[in-house]
Amino acid sequence: LMPMSGGGVGFSANSTSTAASSSVMDPDIDSLRAALADRRAALREALAERDEALESAQAAKREAAELADQRASLENELKELQAQLATVQTEKQTVEEAREIAA
Repeated sequence: LMPMSGGGVGFSANSTSTAASSSVMDPDIDSLRAALADRRAALREALAERDEALESAQAAKREAAELADQRASLENELKELQAQLATVQTEKQTVEEAREIAA
């Protein structure tokens, strides 16, 4: 609808041709909207996969840190046990030498 001279409203030649071309473009617009909806859905899916991968990576990083702590703890325990073993072996050797001297 276009304003007419004199204050009324009516149809102009341009408004009918615009309506006709608009109806021709509707399928194009609909297909573009469908493509946009598909791309948005794909993007949502990709973002969800990315978020899941990030969570998995963070969990793996936490697990690696925990394992590193456990390894350090076990290495310290091993050093302590090796020192105790060395002490026991030294004491055993001292006892054996004392027995040899006494015999």
